[in-house]
Amino acid sequence: MTPTQVAWLVALGLVLLGGFFLVTGIRTVRADSRRRRTWRPYPGEVVATDFDGEQTRCQVGYRRADGSRALFWNTFTSTVVRDPLGRAVQVLENPADPREAVVAGGIVSGDLVGTVFAMVGGLLVAAGVVVAAVLLSL
Repeated sequence: MTPTQVAWLVALGLVLLGGFFLVTGIRTVRADSRRRRTWRPYPGEVVATDFDGEQTRCQVGYRRADGSRALFWNTFTSTVVRDPLGRAVQVLENPADPREAVVAGGIVSGDLVGTVFAMVGGLLVAAGVVVAAVLLSL
């Protein structure tokens, strides 16, 4: 394989990988936005934390509109400093599936993660395009 062929493969790989990150980032931001718009907000409280050696998760309790109490483990990682026991948090509950709930706007929100993914994806696509442009100018 010639160096030019390798460079074209690198350019293609950068564009494909960047496109994946870009699409994933945009989808994550849109899902987070839709969740904030359509899911029901409830006041909640951190009732437990769990450290598995690598990450800390928090268990959150809240009371639904019908008065029933619900508990869930937040699907996103947290820190004990950020979510100490008894800390008040806002919970978003999926009206289509009340078993699905998340802490709104934690340390790592879908907005932040999606934006970072989209930015990295955009940079990778741009790098692939630059490599391809250099190859075409040779």
